[in-house]
Amino acid sequence: GRRRHLGLQQPGQGRVGGRAERPERDSGGGEKGSTTVGKMILDLQSDLLVRVSSYLVAKEICRLAETSQLLGARTADLHDGSSLVDEVSRRLFEAATAHEKALLPKHDDETYTQLYHRLLMLRLPLMFDYLIGRHIAYPTEGDRSTVRVKTVPSGYDWNLSTAICLGQVMRSGRHFARFTPTEYTAAIHVGIIRPIQVEGASDQPIFSPFARTFMGLNSQRTLRWGEGSVDCCFYSFKDGGCRHRRWPHASKRAEWNAMERCSPEDKVGLILDLSQGTLSVHLNERKLGIMFDGLNGEYCWSVTLSSMQSPSAAIKIERGHFQDKQLK
Repeated sequence: GRRRHLGLQQPGQGRVGGRAERPERDSGGGEKGSTTVGKMILDLQSDLLVRVSSYLVAKEICRLAETSQLLGARTADLHDGSSLVDEVSRRLFEAATAHEKALLPKHDDETYTQLYHRLLMLRLPLMFDYLIGRHIAYPTEGDRSTVRVKTVPSGYDWNLSTAICLGQVMRSGRHFARFTPTEYTAAIHVGIIRPIQVEGASDQPIFSPFARTFMGLNSQRTLRWGEGSVDCCFYSFKDGGCRHRRWPHASKRAEWNAMERCSPEDKVGLILDLSQGTLSVHLNERKLGIMFDGLNGEYCWSVTLSSMQSPSAAIKIERGHFQDKQLK
């Protein structure tokens, strides 16, 4: 049988008898009836569009807008005068669970296509998709849940490096991550950081959000960062202490109740509760307590590590779950 097409044309398609069809234009120079056609597609085929788009990632949905002016143009007939593509993204987002939507309140300057992309990233396993430092890498190709740094020869650069889950920004609700060292060193810090980017990230000899040499991070501050007391906050494997900083001010180290250092076999769990503004620590399923409070705005999971005192250092991140009664 013949293949049936869904009517979403690629550039150069839509030809009849070898001649490209040209849409009839009104006196204003626009496509006549484009708004009416858009509304007909929404009314008669919206369910089909949503079903087809549910198999696409947000970037592919955006390509629909680039492919077709009809799908990408804003029209008053749709929700808030959005485009068909953004309307499809809105419907896909509205089909999410109540818990997922509570974690992703929409920003005023954000499209639904961007918000739907955040939803898809939220559903993925946690991954370090942004690395800063020339000595940090993924030990296994295709697996971004683990990062590793190698010891550099004596006399060369210190290999302090940072990894961030930049594509999985946390903006509301409770979030749980587990960190497991696969090659242990005491020079590991795990925690949260603002969604930052560093010019020439892969070429930086070293990078730490606590280093005085990186004073320009404050220039990336936006309203989405909120008015929280710190821009990064980390738990130290070496002594269990808390290290935090609000850019451009100097970093601070603080002791806290129930702080406890890690051994090579330990797994560290962090729970960021943006409803309460707290970051709490669990060690091998055992709750130690709240390490820091006064947090708000957007954060990402992050790790800093070096291996100056051991051959190498590596750590794995995975999403935790709140089913365990000890974690509720």
